[in-house]
Amino acid sequence: MENLIRGVRSRGMSHQYSSDAIRASVNGLIARKRLTWETGSCAADGVLHFPARPGERTVRLVCYTPFVLPKPKKQRVVHLPSASSRHSVAGHLMKIGHLGKQASDTAQAAYADAHRSAGLTGTHQLPKGHTYVKPHKRGGLT
Repeated sequence: MENLIRGVRSRGMSHQYSSDAIRASVNGLIARKRLTWETGSCAADGVLHFPARPGERTVRLVCYTPFVLPKPKKQRVVHLPSASSRHSVAGHLMKIGHLGKQASDTAQAAYADAHRSAGLTGTHQLPKGHTYVKPHKRGGLT
């Protein structure tokens, strides 16, 4: 939990969310089964592992398992740009395997850096058939 709070703060959002608000959000996601508590381990160099590795100190981890949302019915909604429509887009994975494409070296490096800096466990490599879209701004008037 403390790593998660530090991660939110490192993204320059410390003025928007208190530690209590972040904890409340996580607890709400756990109650809705979007997140779960799991046992992992921490290596001597501070790297987290899930599942836990023998011989390492055990730690409690907040885990997310992707889920499929039902596809919404087709609707055509037109949003006209305004000064208030400008917003930040978080870094995220995007499927590209079905297009016969592969992630660039730049996208792979950006994903590894984002994954590592967020304190996430497991491999820092992009999943096969995906690319990484870096955080950016979109919308609004130019």
